[in-house]
Amino acid sequence: MSNNYDESNIATMEMIYGEGYLSAGGDREVARIFSGVKVAGKSVLDVGCGLGGAAVSIARDLDAGHVHGVDIDQGVLSRAAQLVEKNNVGNTVTLCHIEPGPLPFPGQHFDLVHLTAVACHFEELDTLIDDIFRVRSLEAAWSDGTG
Repeated sequence: MSNNYDESNIATMEMIYGEGYLSAGGDREVARIFSGVKVAGKSVLDVGCGLGGAAVSIARDLDAGHVHGVDIDQGVLSRAAQLVEKNNVGNTVTLCHIEPGPLPFPGQHFDLVHLTAVACHFEELDTLIDDIFRVRSLEAAWSDGTG
């Protein structure tokens, strides 16, 4: 399974949404999504990280302890790796190609989980949501009052 983004698609989307983004919002939307949430020092899973814009923003602008970006499309991950390098966040951001299905992480592995504009790529949203709750540490999420 692949999203089949070609260079023309990517160029158009980045022209509209900003470097590193395949959907609307850009860095400002990432900041809005996380407003009121203590991200500094936390481990964040970015599901469907695409071109890496959000993963870079979370690491660079929100001072996450570590961001683990995952995607099923190796092509966009290659582009994301370039953005990570360009922004000097390679010590904070890890990118990983995954297969469709359950997230390949143990339970309660991440403090926070981020995803935008990826639900349309999943056939069973209830399974995805269950899996997100499985990999997210409830203790870490509740400790700062953000639930």
